[in-house]
Amino acid sequence: MARDVVDGEAASLNVKNDEDHAAQQPGASCRVRFSFETFGRPTGEFTIECFRDWAPHSYDRFLQLAKEDFFQGQHFVRAIENFVLDFGYGPACGTRCKEDETAALYEQLPWFFPNECEKKAGAQQQPNRLGTICFGQEENGSTKTEVFINLAHNQDKLDCRGFWPFGRVVSYRRTGADSQAVSELTKRHEIVKAWQSGDIMFDHGDIFFAGGASTEKAMVRQQVLIAGGADYIKKQHPSLSLISDVAVTEVS
Repeated sequence: MARDVVDGEAASLNVKNDEDHAAQQPGASCRVRFSFETFGRPTGEFTIECFRDWAPHSYDRFLQLAKEDFFQGQHFVRAIENFVLDFGYGPACGTRCKEDETAALYEQLPWFFPNECEKKAGAQQQPNRLGTICFGQEENGSTKTEVFINLAHNQDKLDCRGFWPFGRVVSYRRTGADSQAVSELTKRHEIVKAWQSGDIMFDHGDIFFAGGASTEKAMVRQQVLIAGGADYIKKQHPSLSLISDVAVTEVS
């Protein structure tokens, strides 16, 4: 796990190339609404619009995760100003909770290689501009459930490393008691500014590398998070912003 690049879940010795979805609906799109809570702040919600022809395999995986409530109960575990907002490393309940449906889903999902799969599907990589969303990746280029939102124009850093955007943030609004202070925002730089001004907790930055941790220690922390889920977060980092609800609002 490197400090200057978004990393995926813990490495797997049994990495599978997920090529079971062909690009059959190149014009498909969807919208997914995320509601979140930050202690001491108004609640908020943002909408991501996804495009299948940008990255069909990533689109299919993300839509499946959203429909099956995988992201609900997740925390923004890597919130690095002017870089990325990262979540979805493992099931919110943790992989130890075998009876939970999201834990079962996590175990069943195959790892896939976005850079290989999207190219094979004939897609054209979109730039990692501010507000776009991608899957995080392991050092070998594989991914499973972790996603991140670009908080800056990161194309010079991430495009060449095979990160494929499949959508972008299109709106944000506060929904709590002070919601009138910010009306619905649709410009991505204004959305990111609102998030970084305190609507989302950024104080922890990268929780895996906190305290100058080595790569090895960061990977251990990542494994512990995946196993323990939200219970681990609440004990170690209770102020992290929480995704309280996820809804697929439109599919076309």
